[in-house]
Amino acid sequence: IPDAASRVIALESGKVQVADSISSAQVEEVDHYEGLNSLVYSQNISNVVCFNYANEALKDLNVRKAVALAINRDAFRQVSNQGYGDLVDTIYTPSTSVYTHIEPEAQDLEQARQLLADAGYGSGLTLNCVCSPANATSAEVLQAQLAEIGIEVKVEQQEMATFLNSLFTGSFDIVVSSIDNWDYQMSLVPIDSRNDYATAIGGSLYQGEDQQELYDLIDAASHEMDEAARLEDYAAVQQFVADHYVAVGLCSAIRCEGYSEPITGITYDVRGWPCLSFVRPVA
Repeated sequence: IPDAASRVIALESGKVQVADSISSAQVEEVDHYEGLNSLVYSQNISNVVCFNYANEALKDLNVRKAVALAINRDAFRQVSNQGYGDLVDTIYTPSTSVYTHIEPEAQDLEQARQLLADAGYGSGLTLNCVCSPANATSAEVLQAQLAEIGIEVKVEQQEMATFLNSLFTGSFDIVVSSIDNWDYQMSLVPIDSRNDYATAIGGSLYQGEDQQELYDLIDAASHEMDEAARLEDYAAVQQFVADHYVAVGLCSAIRCEGYSEPITGITYDVRGWPCLSFVRPVA
C-alpha cells in the first residue's frame, strides 16, 4: 500500500496488522485508536544543513555562523518530525557510539544579522537550495528561518533522480542533507573535501586555510585502533565541525510504525530500519 494514509486506514480496519513507515503526523491518531500501538524510532541518521564551499560567501566563517545562529533546531524538529527524534549537535546522532555532546549556541537572530553585516552581506544574501518532495518541508523550514536574518533561500523542488544528480554534482549552495551514522567512519566522508560530491552525496566538503587540520583529525580517527583514543579523535573531529560551522546539525531522522496490540517482535537494525523477521502474535 504505497500511500501512508491508506496504510493507517488498513491498520485501523484490521486488514493489516503492521503498517510499516507511517508519517509522524499519524502517530497520535494510531495511539488513540483502540487496539493499536505505534513505534517511533530515532534512526542512526542525522539531518544537517550542508554548505557548498564553491560559494564564496559560504567560505566566510561569519556567514556560516550566522546561518547556525538563525536556526532553531527544536522548531525544526517540531515541524519536520512532530517533535520526535533527537537533536543533533554537529553530524552525529546521540545514539552513535562515537557521539560527543557539544552544546550549540542558542538561536540569536540579532547576532546573526550582525555577523552577516560584518561579512559584507548586510543588504542580504541569496542562496540556492534543492530538495526532493520527501524533504520539501525541511527546505521550507530552513527558508523561513534564514529569511529572519536577511538570507533569501530559493528552494527548487526536484523529482528524486534530478535531486540526486544535483547532490552528486554539487549543484546547490545550501541543502538539508542526511548523513548515515550507522557506519560512523563513513559519516566523515561528507565533510572531507578530499572527496567529490558524487562520493559525499550533498555533503559539506569543508574548504578553508586550516582544512589540513581537519584532514589530520579525520585520518587519526579513521586509523586509531585503541578504542579510548579513537573516541577522543572523533570528539576532536566533532569539535572542529562545531567551531568552524562545517555543517549545522538539526535532528535525527525517525521511523514510525503502527501495529495491532496482538502483534509483537518489531525490532530495528543497526541503521535504524525496521526488521520484521521476528514479528509474531503475542503468546
